[in-house]
Amino acid sequence: MEDKKSQGKHLIIKTDKDSQEFLRYCIMRYYKKCALIIVKKKVEEFAQKMGLQYNQVMITGQKRQSPLRRPRLSYQNIEIKNQLTVWGSCNRKHNLKFDWKLAMLPMEIIEYIIAHELTHLKVMNHSATFWNEMEKVMPEYKECRSWLEKHGKEYEIF
Repeated sequence: MEDKKSQGKHLIIKTDKDSQEFLRYCIMRYYKKCALIIVKKKVEEFAQKMGLQYNQVMITGQKRQSPLRRPRLSYQNIEIKNQLTVWGSCNRKHNLKFDWKLAMLPMEIIEYIIAHELTHLKVMNHSATFWNEMEKVMPEYKECRSWLEKHGKEYEIF
């Protein structure tokens, strides 16, 4: 008999090995689609809030179509993938990458991760300047960061 404290926290599906691989694929694909919808919307919202300009949001390695260069900060690609140790990343080419599992997180935490990566378009390190910029965008970032450090591992499903 299951402990009542754990009810609602776990989904157990018993299958043979071949079915397990297919099930993993289906679950991952579903969450990737959810993550894509959420990330595109939230990146656009936060980019506007932070005064960032961009031509368009693109997914998984598509090249930017427009030859126009914006005078302010921009991002080129958003990629949803399976990141093993981080929830998101931003590189010097202004490509944003997010782990598909973030779709399972509370919305406030997703917003923290997106704001964090967009802030890297302004400051590419975790200096005091970076955290000052984060606080301007999301004053409650410390609580979100703490929550993610405490609960993030609970969302490792494979």
